[in-house]
Amino acid sequence: MTEIARVVAIDGKRIQVAPLDVDVCLACSNDKCRSQGSVFTVCNWRRLPIVVGNEVRVAAPAGRQFLQGILAMGIPLLSAVLTYVLLPQWLPAVGDGLRAGLAIAVCLLTAAVITRVAPIGDEGFAEITEIL
Repeated sequence: MTEIARVVAIDGKRIQVAPLDVDVCLACSNDKCRSQGSVFTVCNWRRLPIVVGNEVRVAAPAGRQFLQGILAMGIPLLSAVLTYVLLPQWLPAVGDGLRAGLAIAVCLLTAAVITRVAPIGDEGFAEITEIL
């Protein structure tokens, strides 16, 4: 992910930015989001001299995005597939509808547990790579 954004607030290590490319927000039902973009948090690991109003380039490391994808989607989907495949061995009388329903429930439950357990921390935020 690489995006150009405007700094709207600075709170220690965490910096709030609003994207300058709000074309993707045009279909949003939220009027503020549609006109100003959705504000998100980034970090300034390079200790650049950032002030409110600066235009900056924001990037997320590819390795961090891959890890987030695995945690957010890979593990829950794998748990759902394993539940669907292995459930008939544990409970032979289970029909396809119940198998599918339980697989979806396990997927959602796994995602909820990961959301509660996985630390987000400052390392999970995108970083400011340069001031424009």
